[in-house]
Amino acid sequence: GVGGDGRSPVIFDADGRILDQLLGLTARNDFEGASRIELSSGTQIIEAAILINGSCFDGIADERSPCELRGLDELRALLLHEAGHFCNLDHSALNHEMADDGDPANNAALPTMYPVHTEDDASLAVLNMDDRLAMSSLYPRSPFPGSGGGIEGRVLGPAFTPLDGANVTVRNMEDPFLLAATRISGAEVSAGYYRFAGLPPGNYTVEVAPFPSAFVGRFSVGQ
Repeated sequence: GVGGDGRSPVIFDADGRILDQLLGLTARNDFEGASRIELSSGTQIIEAAILINGSCFDGIADERSPCELRGLDELRALLLHEAGHFCNLDHSALNHEMADDGDPANNAALPTMYPVHTEDDASLAVLNMDDRLAMSSLYPRSPFPGSGGGIEGRVLGPAFTPLDGANVTVRNMEDPFLLAATRISGAEVSAGYYRFAGLPPGNYTVEVAPFPSAFVGRFSVGQ
């Protein structure tokens, strides 16, 4: 679309040429899709665009398209992922250890906003708790957070100074992989601070770890 025309298009780039023009030659080999906020005013997103790399869905799995999608559910997962960016969601590295571990059955624990193609993305077509909480935090509507619980705190580094960029994960002990969510310290409110709201009742663990080095450059934080 053209900025200011009131449209937010979803474009199917049949052979990936548009993607190459926007992100550089061979981008079609590296990206399943892309999205961009075209026009905003303060915290309001007015226009955005989604581009789907058609060369990843042409039924030809070869060296030209290593990102080949393997069914409609994987295409749905990609559309939902890019729609998340459309709504200003960042990537999530939650449960990244389960991606490409040789067991596609556990990919259900990966969030839709996971940034890397896995051995089976079909399960990412369903939002998990991490995705839902992130969206609800950006666009809170009643009854959120309702009767849900909350966890908040501050990550401190050497000399007890606030530490930004740490990966903070909370896990409900009833199902620690599916009932989990992650935040980056300092990304909201103030230095070193993290906050989770709307959590299902239960007992939780809180994990603090360095930002995963493999994902630097795929997030708006941690760079």
